[in-house]
Amino acid sequence: MAALRFNPSRIRHPLLQTHKPISNFTSLTEFPFQSLAKFPKTKLKSVHSPSCSISEASSISSTLEAEEDDDDPTAELVYLDPEIDPQSISEWEIDFCSRPILDIRGKKLWELVVCDDSLSLQYTKYFPNNVINSITLKDALVSICDDLGVPLPDKIRFFRSQMQTIITRACNELGIKPVPSKRCLSLVLWLEDRYETVYTRHPGFQKGAKPLLALDNPFPMELPENLYGEKWAFVQLPFSAVREEVSNLETRLVFGASLDLDLLGIEIEDKALIPGLAVATSRAKPLAGM
Repeated sequence: MAALRFNPSRIRHPLLQTHKPISNFTSLTEFPFQSLAKFPKTKLKSVHSPSCSISEASSISSTLEAEEDDDDPTAELVYLDPEIDPQSISEWEIDFCSRPILDIRGKKLWELVVCDDSLSLQYTKYFPNNVINSITLKDALVSICDDLGVPLPDKIRFFRSQMQTIITRACNELGIKPVPSKRCLSLVLWLEDRYETVYTRHPGFQKGAKPLLALDNPFPMELPENLYGEKWAFVQLPFSAVREEVSNLETRLVFGASLDLDLLGIEIEDKALIPGLAVATSRAKPLAGM
């Protein structure tokens, strides 16, 4: 049997943990375009207990206010897992789009969200809508490398087709291969989490805004001839056999991609049968890379 439960433990939230730093690479900054004066923030009131001394009550009040200031949905996140080798991160997943948040001008706030498939790298940055172009994106991608000490990736995956021109141009100028793909699983899961834990708590949040992750549904297109299969059949394999095949991806005996079951919180018994589609073709390599 398989159990599905999302594992959010890898997702970092924009909290300043002064007593327990996230890592040596973590830094959080206030978004300069957002003024909290327009969206007043409710302060926690200290509760004075008769059993506490004045100094103790003052200490409790200061701690509560410090924790509240740390839990700031307007903060930006810069994180790299200290246990990961920066050179091993060769692919990024990015989203560069407006958010259901208004700035002090009443205009939509934009955000760049970047991660890798294991969420070992996490980066967010807000932008006003009047600086959205490929130059801004290119500079932001370079700043990630400067801030975290990581090299530019070989590939960048993105799922929003409406941002293809800007993302492609920025990637090309940096020598990065842009890959339009809906296989941005880690990014999508992180965005769903940020919607609930960050955006809805932001002082400029717009209730009733359009869904953040409304994916495109393009018209069906004819399959290229080099991807035609000559024979096909529905098959099933025990999970142990599937896992063995997936291990070949890590040793590069075969090429392809797999899902991070740990990130998804999926547990499957070795004997569980996994259904699939087997395709026989003389064009196996281009078909497998589809």
